[in-house]
Amino acid sequence: MTTRSVILGLVLAALICGLTFFNDMVLHGTFMVGNYMPISVFGALFVLVVVANPLLGLLSPARRFSGLELAVVVGLALVACSIPGRGLMHFFTTTLMLPHDRAASSADWKSTEVIKILPPQMLADANAKDASAFLTGIGEGNPHFGPGDVPWRQWTRTLTFWLPLLGCLSLGMIALAVVVHRQWSHHERLRYPIVTFADSLMPDQQGNVSSILRNKVFWVAALLVLAVHLVNYWALYSPNMFSIPMWIDWRPVTRLFPQFNQAGGWWLVIQPICLTAVGFAFFLSLDLSLSLGLAPYFYLTVVAIFMSRGTSIEKGAFFVVYPGAFAHAGAFFGLFLMLLFSGRRYYGSVFGRALLLPVSRETQPSAVWAARLFLIAIVGFVLQLWLAGVDWPLAILYSIEAVIIYTVISRIVAETGTFFIHPYHFPCMVLLGFLGISAIDVRSLAIMMMVSTLAFVGSREAVMPFMATALKLFESRGGQPHRLGRLAAVALLLGLAVAIPATLYIQYDKGARNVNEEWTRETVPFYALNAIAGFKKQIATTPELREQQGVTGLGRYLNAKADAPAVTAFGAALVLVLAFSALRMRFTWWPIHPVIFAVLGTMESKTLANSFLLGWLIKLIVTRLFGSRGYQGLKPIMIGLIAGDLMGGIIPMIHGAIYYLVTHTSPQSFRVLPA
Repeated sequence: MTTRSVILGLVLAALICGLTFFNDMVLHGTFMVGNYMPISVFGALFVLVVVANPLLGLLSPARRFSGLELAVVVGLALVACSIPGRGLMHFFTTTLMLPHDRAASSADWKSTEVIKILPPQMLADANAKDASAFLTGIGEGNPHFGPGDVPWRQWTRTLTFWLPLLGCLSLGMIALAVVVHRQWSHHERLRYPIVTFADSLMPDQQGNVSSILRNKVFWVAALLVLAVHLVNYWALYSPNMFSIPMWIDWRPVTRLFPQFNQAGGWWLVIQPICLTAVGFAFFLSLDLSLSLGLAPYFYLTVVAIFMSRGTSIEKGAFFVVYPGAFAHAGAFFGLFLMLLFSGRRYYGSVFGRALLLPVSRETQPSAVWAARLFLIAIVGFVLQLWLAGVDWPLAILYSIEAVIIYTVISRIVAETGTFFIHPYHFPCMVLLGFLGISAIDVRSLAIMMMVSTLAFVGSREAVMPFMATALKLFESRGGQPHRLGRLAAVALLLGLAVAIPATLYIQYDKGARNVNEEWTRETVPFYALNAIAGFKKQIATTPELREQQGVTGLGRYLNAKADAPAVTAFGAALVLVLAFSALRMRFTWWPIHPVIFAVLGTMESKTLANSFLLGWLIKLIVTRLFGSRGYQGLKPIMIGLIAGDLMGGIIPMIHGAIYYLVTHTSPQSFRVLPA
């Protein structure tokens, strides 16, 4: 770890946090983050190893970046990727400002006075007129509009509340990533497919180019993929230019199964092929890639069966208690239990020493201190929830469920390389499904829903999975993971310091209505309060609920009333995960991995399913016909597919920025990786 690598890593983190909102919402290009394989980070790595390092070598071989230095750069940038895009900033400011505008126009919100339920510091210090200015912009037509013209005072109070709260949660997850790293990397030897790709590009300690970059087969595959993307990008600007289809259309086949289409199968059968997912699937065990490919087909079959009987298990909304979401929650809980079981001795030793308990087994001091930091951060998170107005039992249970979600996502990314994933359930809704509105006061529920909006709506870009990838990459190059962990907090704080002002300036300059997409402007900011308005109306018309809402203290939980269908779905998924885990440990031939129940029928799973199936089929055929020799021979091609995707996203991204600077109009939207 050198000074220049730390500086470059922090600079890259700052650039990503400063430019992401502009690229994503103004230029409409491939998202700079978008998933756990951020094109901005791994594209920058590719440029460094292919362009920068050779140029530095011309000056002096000693000036080239080593693999360890580049691992530092990538690691710090990855941690910051949890901030500027779907992880937070795409909807952070709109969620804190736009409820003021809705409160002035919504009859339901006025009648229920829903906005007054929240503590004032949870929203921007503004009114409907201020929210309108935020929506329409105050910089257009004002050539002197600068950073100082942004009404920063409206944001001081709410940022003072949210940054410590989300900061404690994020720092706790960074620390937990350090704790679990040794168990996952050394004891269980997870594959880390994203790290496998990045590590294959890295130079050695002397800065010598990696063997894969000297492989002609790799370059043929990468350049062919790049050519396909550039042709398709060119076709956007030239109507007479042909484009190359990148999807498989199975609609003629599915017409034979109309119930499958009615259950949502139409989304699945026309998804484009993601070559990055094909490449990652090739590096996975066959049971993993097959499970990731079959997950949405299995789920939609179940949905179709229930629909044929007149029952729907899907409601398509985030803050609603329904069986589909609880199936995800049960699967996550089952996987979390299996994680604890497989690492019970290691985790027991680490947390035992962290709590100063007598433990005979030796543990790494860095893991022990990380465990202490995790516990302190989570206690801080719980205390802040309690001080905001959440009952302390709910605050504790909410935090436990938050840890479960982030840990399982991190595990799935580390084990499977599924870089596009969302849990599709929220801690507050899990509590509501098990306890019911009769046992949860509306204020606590409203606060937890707002926290869930900011912390979990965009959890396909959460900090812990990024940190897990960064630690493994750093270790693979000879670094000590805990040393990177210390710098991760700096990268996180720097990212917030850059991303928040940059995003607010663009929104006030051009208007959130003009730059934010509809989902982050018209939907996400109102999820929580729309749901709370509905609960308040239900309580107002139900005398029994009104009486129960008046109960205080622990006696409130005596009124708990679980949602039977949701809890049943939770239990069924939990049992299936535990059963499949046991079968997989008992029988080496067992073909299905329990991760299938965690991804199920999510939009993210549907997007990548066909690509994982294609990668599984390629590996199956190659290994059956040509054995390990054929597998090794095809690896450069698969790595080339991933590199070609990166280049195919980076070049249009750069062109789009130049196009905007020259024409002052947004370029054609073009995305390579899913987001």
